[in-house]
Amino acid sequence: MVETIIHLPALLPSATVGMLLIYKLVTLTNICRKFGKTGKVSARTSTVFISLRQTNYLYGRLYITMKTQLFQPHISIAAYVESIVVLEDDGFDNFVIPLIAKGLPSIAFQLTGSSNNNGNMHLVLYGQNRKPFEFSASGHLTIIAYFLHPHILSNLFGLDANETTDLCIDLSYTRPAKDVALKERLLNAESLNKRLQLLDNYVLGLAGCIRADINKPVTYATDIIQKNKGLVSLKGLQAELNVTERTFQRMFEQHIGLSPKAFSKICQFNSAFQQIETGAFSKLGDIAYQNGYADQSHLIRVFKEFTNISPKEYLRQSSEFRS
Repeated sequence: MVETIIHLPALLPSATVGMLLIYKLVTLTNICRKFGKTGKVSARTSTVFISLRQTNYLYGRLYITMKTQLFQPHISIAAYVESIVVLEDDGFDNFVIPLIAKGLPSIAFQLTGSSNNNGNMHLVLYGQNRKPFEFSASGHLTIIAYFLHPHILSNLFGLDANETTDLCIDLSYTRPAKDVALKERLLNAESLNKRLQLLDNYVLGLAGCIRADINKPVTYATDIIQKNKGLVSLKGLQAELNVTERTFQRMFEQHIGLSPKAFSKICQFNSAFQQIETGAFSKLGDIAYQNGYADQSHLIRVFKEFTNISPKEYLRQSSEFRS
């Protein structure tokens, strides 16, 4: 069977939960909305409550007791994997998770519905996502997500990163996963450590197939943009790399899956969002200026673009959650 590429809106709910942690790794940002009742959402993790308005649904009361573990990648794969998140739970019931851009592609093993062979199991690659979208799931949940460095996707999988943007690829039928029956072995693994070892070896197998050199200018550029939280002169960076504007754009689209401007915009928003979620500020305008936005209105527009909700509504929901 050939490799299948699936548009995210067409994914079955059980196939999509692996992007739950796409926005944050240490402080999880998620929303779980249950149909039919009203209330708040909470989690036994370091979680920020955020809400996306949907006209056809009411917010529900759902108390989540997630077992969440964060791992630093083994040194053998650290050049390819930025971080690893494992999420496990057995108590979900028809919940919806809105996701926002993090700026990182990911490899995810997902098991939902049941913890045994009767569950829905998927091994997928998620490209960059530019707009918020929603996933649904129910029952048992196991997610192992390997978040990749933004520049490495093209090298690992031998395709242009922009071919995966806003898409999900089923890795089960691609090499080397197919050759070693990776999905089935992950399902039958007796422990989390065994599953992590299998996925580590899978990444090493991908790395062993790399034919082209990792693009050093793109690696350097993304590192600078991330460290400066998106507040970098792209023209200056382009001049420093001694490339034309068109070449700079093409390199990002090929290796990152986003334009330099879009990637910078995500990094800038991430920085502002992290400040907003703490609640430790007196005026929203201060956060706007600190993060390079022209004014408060500019920040609000960008916030809505990435979350479908205003900062005011987010703060209101966050306050309700904390109380």
